[in-house]
Amino acid sequence: MANYANDKERAKQILADAGYADSDGDGYVDKDGVNVEFTYYTRSSGTSVIVAQGMQEQLRQIGILMNIESIDWNYIYENINNDEYDAGIEVLEWAEPMLVLNCCYYDMDAPGNDDAYYEAVADAASTVDSDERTARIGEIQKAMFENWNIIPFYSDVNYIAYKDYVKGLTVQADGALYWNDVSF
Repeated sequence: MANYANDKERAKQILADAGYADSDGDGYVDKDGVNVEFTYYTRSSGTSVIVAQGMQEQLRQIGILMNIESIDWNYIYENINNDEYDAGIEVLEWAEPMLVLNCCYYDMDAPGNDDAYYEAVADAASTVDSDERTARIGEIQKAMFENWNIIPFYSDVNYIAYKDYVKGLTVQADGALYWNDVSF
């Protein structure tokens, strides 16, 4: 916790300045009798639930009620596409930047999900000079951040080891694994 900016008193002051107070003594701030409350979707596997619980506790300390709904990761993306969510963890795994940038937008109506974005991605992908390509990718990310709140919470690290006699294991360019009729 000491490594993160977690100024509870400042957060409480910001809420108070905006007119939020704990008027009924339940520990949560409200305005006009309505608590500051939202539902947070997290995938039901990995450390996502633990991270969500940590966030829930931090928000509780400043008077915000965060409900957690743990669901299969496929449904998280379906809810994003259908604009049926308050907040949630969306996993972004590291891969070749173009693979990441080409699949960042699940919501077809999201601000920035337009022809100009995909033209910039295509331009960066076809840039041969590494330094120039990196600069273009950085500019694309800055443009994305105008519409998104992206906060790096943590990184799950996974290692998979297998013997070379295992057949049928397909490793994709982005590191994803598929098991196809595995044999030895």
